[in-house]
Amino acid sequence: MLLRERADKDKARNNGTIALLIACGEGHEAAVRLLVEQGANKEEDLEVSNSGWTPLLTTCQGRTGTARLLLDQGATCNKEAAANDGTTPMLAACRTHISC
Repeated sequence: MLLRERADKDKARNNGTIALLIACGEGHEAAVRLLVEQGANKEEDLEVSNSGWTPLLTTCQGRTGTARLLLDQGATCNKEAAANDGTTPMLAACRTHISC
């Protein structure tokens, strides 16, 4: 409903967090799919929070279905991309035993 009313899907909170990052972190695949279909930014090299976490990096913490959805939609899993704390998609995936 909010997207139909042209709400800004990439608008960030004060800490830089965007809706796609939250949906990915919570594993809400339907919301992720809708946001991506509506053109939400999903690129791995885009820093989307002040901590450097991206939607794909967030999903690599055990959200296998959401990670697969992002990969299928064209996001890349760059093992060199890291959040400010040094966490990469590969490190996050290894912690949770998924393959990203």
